[in-house]
Amino acid sequence: MLHKKLKPVIARAKTRTKKSTFYIAWGYNRDAFSKSDINFKSNAGLYDFTAYDVKAKDRPNFEAITPFRRPKYFILNISIPQYNYRLGYYNNKNNWGFEINFDHTKYVVEQYQTVRVKGQIYGETIDKDTILYPEFLQFEHTDGANFFMANVMKRHCLFSGKHHQLWALAKAGIGIVIPKTEVTLFSINRDNRFHIAGWITGIETGLRYDFFKARLH
Repeated sequence: MLHKKLKPVIARAKTRTKKSTFYIAWGYNRDAFSKSDINFKSNAGLYDFTAYDVKAKDRPNFEAITPFRRPKYFILNISIPQYNYRLGYYNNKNNWGFEINFDHTKYVVEQYQTVRVKGQIYGETIDKDTILYPEFLQFEHTDGANFFMANVMKRHCLFSGKHHQLWALAKAGIGIVIPKTEVTLFSINRDNRFHIAGWITGIETGLRYDFFKARLH
């Protein structure tokens, strides 16, 4: 009987890591604004004045996303209040990424505040403290200030376990502002169109915790 010795076969499993990560995210925001100087100018020359150090606030509208108050509208109304959309990409080798984001924020000038108003209104010079009552001036971006930005991102792993990861994130970007202004001036309402009103820059930092980490084998 011939006996041939066979070499043992050793199986090696290779683990492959995804080269890139794509994601889509939705979120909700609250906003605070510094005081602003707002200029109002008539194309016909009827008025040209500036309201200085105007205070404004957001309009969170929590009722629109509260399922206990309006349960049947909960899914439909997630795009009504102040929301954020994110579409991003990460290179998993160097942890650099790119993100497109859209922030829908609301800007509402507070009524009955006293501000300094300077300029001319219907041929008369004005330079005095003035109360912003509704018949004189209402100003808001409740269809959104609408920030559309492109961000460059970097992430750094702070902790990595078998099924857990903790990341530090940093973003920097630039974009445009696309508001739709609704204003009532001298009891006349004007609801303007969406338009590009300026540009915006932003810096963002945060933490990301992955409680389940999937791998390809």
